[in-house]
Amino acid sequence: MKRTATLTPRKMPKQARAQARVGLILDATANLLETAGYDAVTTNAIADKAAVNVASLYQYFPNKQAIMAALAHRMSAVWLKVYENFPLDFASEKNWRRCFNSYLDRLFVADAALVGSRAMRHAMNNDPALRAIDIENDNDVAAILAQGFVARGPVSLEKAQLIATTVTGSIRYVYDFEGSSGSPSNAARIDELRHMHDAYLSTYFDADH
Repeated sequence: MKRTATLTPRKMPKQARAQARVGLILDATANLLETAGYDAVTTNAIADKAAVNVASLYQYFPNKQAIMAALAHRMSAVWLKVYENFPLDFASEKNWRRCFNSYLDRLFVADAALVGSRAMRHAMNNDPALRAIDIENDNDVAAILAQGFVARGPVSLEKAQLIATTVTGSIRYVYDFEGSSGSPSNAARIDELRHMHDAYLSTYFDADH
């Protein structure tokens, strides 16, 4: 119970001005993660970077962990939005490989545009509470993928869910490697990820299987 309370914002901003202030706080946190790393992120540093009074910061967040959780949720929403049209597209696209890989491309592009994404993933791996947010996001993405797999068929919902969790797990594996998403080593891993997905999904979605 204590951990849950610690991660809960003090209040949710309702007015546009307050929402903008919270946005500045999260932007500042992301920038500090990107430039200085998790250990350098403190409430005072965040307030200074966001150019807000630290007392204003505490009106919305009780501590650094709550700010990190809010940022993790914001990043997760971006990753989830990438796949919002996947079920319809995967069901209707003649070339399922092209469709699936186009969404994978969109995911990596969206992630590369997120300031502090790399450092946040490290934090998610090291903090159980943040990791729970990451797992929740994986489950949400897997649920969307499963909808697309069932819609295309011929797989049962149970099988589609298993396929989807396997796919999301493999994507997380690539994300969790050291190095930026644009580094040569990670680019090579992404290529291997495509080959793996092509071979794996072909057993379910190629016409001759």
